[in-house]
Amino acid sequence: MREELGWRVRALRESLDLSIERMAYAASVHPKYLGALERGAHTAGVWTVVKVAWGAGVDPAPLIAGLRPLVDHPIRPAPT
Repeated sequence: MREELGWRVRALRESLDLSIERMAYAASVHPKYLGALERGAHTAGVWTVVKVAWGAGVDPAPLIAGLRPLVDHPIRPAPT
């Protein structure tokens, strides 16, 4: 999942012809963090994905649509 999200973020940045530094500035994240995110070295929280998308001027939904976890985790019922 991290690698797929990173690939999508990099593809978005490259489609806008932005450097990592400019994209990071627009998203209010550190350039090293954005680079690590693109490489799949970091797991991004929801707010980070939103900031990256909004910094690029796009809706965040396509960045996360269809992502699957590396391991299937069954949904557990709430304790009673």
